[in-house]
Amino acid sequence: MFDYRQTRHDEVRRVIKPMGRLRLLDWEPYWDSNLRNYGLNWQQTAYAGLHELHYGIQYGKMVYEIRNEASKYELPSTGIFVEDDWTLTERTSLGLSLRYDRNQFEANRGALRDKTHTQLSPGVKITQRLGKGQSVYLGARRLFRAPTVADYSRWSTGYIDNANEYRNAFAPTLSHAEWQSLLGVPAPEKGMSYELGWRAKMGDTAVGVTGFYYDIDNFLNIQFKGNLRPPIVYNIDNVKVKGIELTGTHRFDPHWTLSAGYTRQSTSKSGDRFHAPLKGMPESTFNAGLHWDNLRGWQSALDLRYIGSIPTSSDSDYISPYMVADLTVSYAFKSHIINFAVNNLFDRYYEQTPDFRQPGINYNLSYQYTF
Repeated sequence: MFDYRQTRHDEVRRVIKPMGRLRLLDWEPYWDSNLRNYGLNWQQTAYAGLHELHYGIQYGKMVYEIRNEASKYELPSTGIFVEDDWTLTERTSLGLSLRYDRNQFEANRGALRDKTHTQLSPGVKITQRLGKGQSVYLGARRLFRAPTVADYSRWSTGYIDNANEYRNAFAPTLSHAEWQSLLGVPAPEKGMSYELGWRAKMGDTAVGVTGFYYDIDNFLNIQFKGNLRPPIVYNIDNVKVKGIELTGTHRFDPHWTLSAGYTRQSTSKSGDRFHAPLKGMPESTFNAGLHWDNLRGWQSALDLRYIGSIPTSSDSDYISPYMVADLTVSYAFKSHIINFAVNNLFDRYYEQTPDFRQPGINYNLSYQYTF
């Protein structure tokens, strides 16, 4: 079970220049919100002959209340899944999966009050062991991602302003009906995912190489071009992503382990009515971690995350790459785990969206009980 809550209140002081002289105005509210994300994840494992079955349910609800706009959005979501790891031969195994998703959007105001999306997503994966700790695998699965509460909230501003009226500044040459026709209504992403990989374990070292390819219809994108605030959310007809991922771990002794991973990807698209760069698609990412375990319940990890350049308003305008360090310490005893994390350990300034700073150093304390 989980329950995450966040209260955020931002105030700004604006600068004007009357008669050619700078003047600093008083503080005024800019953003005031309450966010809550709560639910449960339940999973079980069962064995039947050559089959290892994993099944469960995931339920969550996101509540997005923006007090400065007097708006409230809710998104209940349910996922039910079953996975079968089937041992065909001594060297060959077949993985079959099936997942059902249901996402329902609800709003107390705005251009869209209620919307529900559902999908059944199958998947298949075959693994062939080559001997000497090596194996290759090939997999394919159906993709599904419904619009989030944040997507719907940003999209709604393309129709109306705080007074529930059409905001002509977004498209001064278009009527309200024409703008609605151009912007459309957010639809879920659907498509296929394919992967081909190789893994090997040599003593205390494990390495892996995976090639991946995504073919996504109705890709949800965010348009930052121009002076639109907040940005516009809309669907691109099709996006294709291909790339390669390299991973590796090495255990120095029973207490210390080093891990690393690198991903390189490229994208292409078709049917983009706003001709904007793809949001959240860095060309490269890198992560590394140093992990310690005293074998008596105590564990700690120092992890580094590097995110490469991301296009913003155009394909030649990028958000700067950044690297963030996170530190975690945990203690496990019987069925209990206590975890303490320090995120953005060195308080680095970085952005994922232009002009919006990501959280500086922050702390998280959690408790987990297994039964």
